[in-house]
Amino acid sequence: MEKEINGLIKALEENKEKEGLKNQALINRFKALLELMEKYKGKKEFSDKQLKEIQSITCFKHLAFCCRKPCPFRNTALYILNIEPKDFEREKETLIGEWLKGWNSYSYKTETILLVPAAKEGRKWKKKKTAKKNLS
Repeated sequence: MEKEINGLIKALEENKEKEGLKNQALINRFKALLELMEKYKGKKEFSDKQLKEIQSITCFKHLAFCCRKPCPFRNTALYILNIEPKDFEREKETLIGEWLKGWNSYSYKTETILLVPAAKEGRKWKKKKTAKKNLS
């Protein structure tokens, strides 16, 4: 993973004069990926604060919002969390399906289901019911 990111940084730096600030911003984001990888190297369990920091490198700051396109930011977050991209996509699809089925069975005025990563439980995810504000 580090080799690929360093390759991307090198390519961006070589083309920096042509693209200017756009490339510099990407270079900075890729360097931040390398720093996070080093910081959490070999770690198996993560606190909520650490999970938030790791997910903050993605476009929308949370893995739940990542798309299916190949992405070095999502893949680096998954790499740090020891989650295979194929496993992530399968679990995400399953959980969203469950969430949509469950959405109709709960009153919009009482509660909703949030999907949150349960890193302390390994690669599994968990459902968390929370109170929801009255929409009327």
